Amino acid sequence: MNLDAFIAKYTGVPKVGNTPENTGECVGLSMVWTASQKLPHTWGHAKDLLANADRKAFDVIANSPTNYPQPGDVLCMDRRWGGGYGHTGVVVRADVNTYTLFEQNNPKGSAPRVVAHPNYYGVQGWMRSKNKQGDEEVIRDADNEYGRWNKLFVQIRGRNASREEFRQAAVGRTWLQAMEILSDDQEADAATDFQIWGRTAKTDRWDLQISSLQQKVSDLTTQNQGQQKTIDGLTKQIETLQNAPKPAETTPVVQPPTSTTPATPASPAAPNAVKAATEKFFAGENGKIALQVGGAVLFYVLDNAADFGVPSGLAAAIGLALGHTVANRTAKKLNK
Repeated sequence: MNLDAFIAKYTGVPKVGNTPENTGECVGLSMVWTASQKLPHTWGHAKDLLANADRKAFDVIANSPTNYPQPGDVLCMDRRWGGGYGHTGVVVRADVNTYTLFEQNNPKGSAPRVVAHPNYYGVQGWMRSKNKQGDEEVIRDADNEYGRWNKLFVQIRGRNASREEFRQAAVGRTWLQAMEILSDDQEADAATDFQIWGRTAKTDRWDLQISSLQQKVSDLTTQNQGQQKTIDGLTKQIETLQNAPKPAETTPVVQPPTSTTPATPASPAAPNAVKAATEKFFAGENGKIALQVGGAVLFYVLDNAADFGVPSGLAAAIGLALGHTVANRTAKKLNK
């Protein structure tokens, strides 16, 4: 039985299997396929099939970034699938980025169907028959006329060629003629595929593109939701601060420094005389200079208070104190 006939026979049939343990499981469908190819049974969960495969009957091929399975290979996934038991299915078509499986029990309890997978997440590798695919010999990588032509067939059709297909397209023709025949037959081949299981290669590629874009939309939506939560949190903090009462500004009481005078002046003067002398001095040229110097200090302190975070009231007090002190000292020097 070839792969197309196998898919046509079992699509939608519930609980496919050939042992009590694998009936209805993903392994059941894969083992019914290998039995149809007259290949030995492989025991175990899906994640264990590659390790348990009979190396005399199967080539066990590990997944890598550059290789990909062929139609009819039994593909196996690791414990990241199937709740820790893995997953398996029969390869319908594949390239280095995507693959399509005929599988069952994905989702759990589902009947066999063709499923397109957008990437190789969790794929361990695949089992490939060494010599047979149904009743027809598989033309694989032998370095002969059959093997070389089959590589071309795989590139164009995505699967191995049968001997009948080789005879029809290749015998007695050049490589260029064979390529033209294969390319011309692609639409007819796709139409046959559609009649068998309702899908064409073009439809699968379309589905894979949609699936890939849907995954990107999902990823971007998740990222956007995370960013929106951050924005909402910051907005809430801003609203809380805006609605909270503003703290009252407090200005510490600063006592201006007092000038020190001698405890016992040598020649104390009468208060009226001191006041008159002071007024007379500040009315003169030297007094005006002293006042200008003190005023400059006051305005400097006021102008620069904001840069140092000093409240305006405190800055005024400090400026007056410093201006008063500087003016007195300037006056004393000029009065000598």
